[in-house]
Amino acid sequence: MTTFELPERTPEYVWNLLRDQVGQEFASTLAWAVRGMVDRVVMSAPKYGKITPEGVRGRDWEASIRQRWEKYQETGNIEWLLDIMNFLCMMCTFPPRPQDHFRPTTSEESPGYIAADGTHRFNPQDISARERNERRSQRSGD
Repeated sequence: MTTFELPERTPEYVWNLLRDQVGQEFASTLAWAVRGMVDRVVMSAPKYGKITPEGVRGRDWEASIRQRWEKYQETGNIEWLLDIMNFLCMMCTFPPRPQDHFRPTTSEESPGYIAADGTHRFNPQDISARERNERRSQRSGD
């Protein structure tokens, strides 16, 4: 995969923090993906139109995402994932439903992730915080 640096205007401390938190490989891939997303939006603008409230009205984001996910599953072509990420950004910019909103959530609210073996997992730090909170709740409830 091609490696890109973050844009020049990104302060070095942000790049260092990102690299320290998630590792060099993921940080480089993230920068590459953002660049790829921008490239695809620019190239597809004549085909799909402007990304404005009027331009995106009536689009079925879920069906479009599902369609591209199936293409990715069939082909393994990561470009389909960049399309999905663009659609998700469009949904964040112009939420399709009246109830859509953004609210930061806590570690305790995180569903964690599903491991390759099918088990439900959490980051070990989250487990510790969750266990501490459960113990506190049990003590205060006694």
